[in-house]
Amino acid sequence: MYGGFQDQDGGASRRQTWPVRASKPKAPLGRVLESRVLANGMNLDIHEVVKKDGTMGRRLVFKGYNSPEQGAAAAEHARAKRMENDAKPITAEQAANAFKKFYARNRLVRKGNDKGKLMWASPRGRKQAATYDLNHTNKKVTNTARYMRRPDIYDYPTTDAGSKIRKALTTKQLNNLAAGRAVRARNVAARKPAAAVQAGGYWW
Repeated sequence: MYGGFQDQDGGASRRQTWPVRASKPKAPLGRVLESRVLANGMNLDIHEVVKKDGTMGRRLVFKGYNSPEQGAAAAEHARAKRMENDAKPITAEQAANAFKKFYARNRLVRKGNDKGKLMWASPRGRKQAATYDLNHTNKKVTNTARYMRRPDIYDYPTTDAGSKIRKALTTKQLNNLAAGRAVRARNVAARKPAAAVQAGGYWW
């Protein structure tokens, strides 16, 4: 068992609002220098940008695929590659480092209705979640690389697969869970799809 978890700030900060790592600001896109179509049908634009130090740089911007079939094939290839990487075994030291890194700071929820919100309301809540994770185990025990992405979902045998078993949900809890899922499903169905424009890219 790994039990060396500590707050980065030593527990000094107990405020409800506390800093989260912010995304790096990106320079505005300039003129298009070149457009490329890759072998898999991916369309890319190469934009001119001005870096912080005043020098000129370039950024790749993804524009889509030539056809839905090519996009689906690329997504399937990426999924297969991710599954291949996730299946690789990791060491106990790698698992312990991934656990400490995950619980060292607060994070933003990336999916679902709570997307964009803080995962924990305070440093105390974050530390409680880490302690509970250390002491309890669940059905998702693995020694592969998928643990390194989400130590809160998966357990590693010698890191956070504690001897305590998570209590089974009561009938009332199961009913509340089903009701909440039904509400979320209705909200998602009523939500109109919004067009999203990707303004990301890659430096070189």
